Amino acid sequence: MQPTEINAEQYTELVKSDKPAAVYFYSLVNCDLCPNFDPTFSNVADEFSGKVGFFKYSIDGQELPPEVKIGALPTVLLISHGEVVQQLSGEIAKADLEAAVNKAYG
Repeated sequence: MQPTEINAEQYTELVKSDKPAAVYFYSLVNCDLCPNFDPTFSNVADEFSGKVGFFKYSIDGQELPPEVKIGALPTVLLISHGEVVQQLSGEIAKADLEAAVNKAYG
């Protein structure tokens, strides 16, 4: 299942839910690594389909939700019960993302 594109309001609602979620923050304008990471995130989303929700948040043309603090792109936040349980940033290998998702939700 492909990740769902969300905005700030949807992110806030997502954090309020008890469902596990991985949120990928990216930019098509200001992130050289993002185009290469996008298929990796989608592949991992397929692997964990039905267990973890996978979402994408473009920072192009919109502000970050106030509670989100990131310093680099791409960034993936792993959220469980309304809390960020892990943050991965920069050049993220598929194996590292898989391991982080397994650790956070396994």
